[in-house]
Amino acid sequence: MVDIVFDRAEEYFGKPRSVFLGHSRKREFVIIRQMIVAIMREQKYSWKKIGRLLNRNHSTIIHSLNMHKLDMETIEYAMTFDSFRECAIDTFGSLPRREAIEIIYKMEDAKTLNDRIVVLAKSLKNYKDGITSMV
Repeated sequence: MVDIVFDRAEEYFGKPRSVFLGHSRKREFVIIRQMIVAIMREQKYSWKKIGRLLNRNHSTIIHSLNMHKLDMETIEYAMTFDSFRECAIDTFGSLPRREAIEIIYKMEDAKTLNDRIVVLAKSLKNYKDGITSMV
């Protein structure tokens, strides 16, 4: 799953993976790492695991998240993070918008509440099975 987040970061920021796995202190690279750390932490990754994945000490990861919290007070950073999070969160198994919209359309065709629940349950199961088969 983490590789997919890194792929999304590469696509979103237009920078190679070596940028956020490297040790550059260039501000634009640090910001990308901070955002990745924040998303991983939201997904309940431990400090230690995030550190291993980003080639950093766990205390560096804690500091990175603290800096992320401060940077979130600026509008530009917050908007960029929210946009990137939306892109990356799909990676962690939440239902992408396209699939959610398709399910809503299928539910509109159902006449009763029970039918709608059945459509929703089947659609979510199919989506989950599709994700599982890709792993």
